[in-house]
Amino acid sequence: MAGCLLYISLIRFPDQEIRGPRRSFARCWAHSGRAGRFCRNDGAGRIVPLSGRRKRITMGDGGFIQRGGWWVVAQNALTLAALALAPLFRAQWQLAAISTAGGVLLSIGGCLGIAGVCALGRNLTPYPKPLKDSRLVQGGVYAVVRHPLYSSLMFASVGWALLWASGAALASAGALTLVLRAKAMREERWLRDRYPEYRDYEQRVKRFVPGLW
Repeated sequence: MAGCLLYISLIRFPDQEIRGPRRSFARCWAHSGRAGRFCRNDGAGRIVPLSGRRKRITMGDGGFIQRGGWWVVAQNALTLAALALAPLFRAQWQLAAISTAGGVLLSIGGCLGIAGVCALGRNLTPYPKPLKDSRLVQGGVYAVVRHPLYSSLMFASVGWALLWASGAALASAGALTLVLRAKAMREERWLRDRYPEYRDYEQRVKRFVPGLW
């Protein structure tokens, strides 16, 4: 059942081919004898399947995998792991200076994240592949680092782990940093293909940490 619902949800039906409520299409789907055919109103109030070949579902350029969806899955999984592990495995050391450093890093991460979202505006996407109608943003915080949102997650996750004094959360933050670095490198290949000026931009601006990395 879940597979059928997913199949239906991925198909776009032209307005002129479907009239009336969605339950009419469900009825047609159930009685068409061949899943995947479109439906139409025959003018007498009957919903009938259209003739022709079944429409194939293709993810295309906008698909989950084609846009780098698995990078997003890995990123979110490690972020949640760092958040959850910190309070579960906390107070593994007692150093006020480290906790203070954690709070500073967490604050820096939050500021970078807010600045990055504001600078991107409508260009914002969780996927590494840029949107088709996006433009290359080089102003604001992007004049300081090329991937401020990734930097935000790196700083914030490490800061969170240090704040809780959690070695397990710190390990998750380290793994997240590696994933974000790999994701950024994949994203940059798409950016070079899309924007010729990106090569000059990456020569001028560091990837994650201003002037260092």
